Amino acid sequence: MFMYNPSAQKVISAEATFYICHAHDFRKSHLLERIPKSVKRLSEKMCVKTND
Repeated sequence: MFMYNPSAQKVISAEATFYICHAHDFRKSHLLERIPKSVKRLSEKMCVKTND
């Protein structure tokens, strides 16, 4: 499950975070293209923190 990161400035949907964290599993890069780069970076940081 994805945990909310209180230090995050923006709220990111669990679905968007899921696809970003597991893009290599799903080959759904076309979905990632719709997500702003700043949101991608923030989601990646959240993934690193929640998957430790």
